[in-house]
Amino acid sequence: GATAKAGRLVAWRDELVQEHASSMIEVDDRIALRAGELLAVARSNGAAPGGEDALIAATADALGFEMVTFNAAHFTAMGIKTRQPAR
Repeated sequence: GATAKAGRLVAWRDELVQEHASSMIEVDDRIALRAGELLAVARSNGAAPGGEDALIAATADALGFEMVTFNAAHFTAMGIKTRQPAR
């Protein structure tokens, strides 16, 4: 079953990339290094957000994007200003 599941995931990923390629942002060295810095900040503040959140925060920070999230706690622990989306 694992091989079939892996095949479905690869197909899903390929479709996602093809459909959204023009709006995808590559994780470059600058973003990856910033994510590591943000994880260190969060850990020094007693939080342990995941690497995915750190990459999202680093991308927003590096590119000057506003961080909009319902999960502000992980991002504020990294020192990233957030706002909650309108409902």
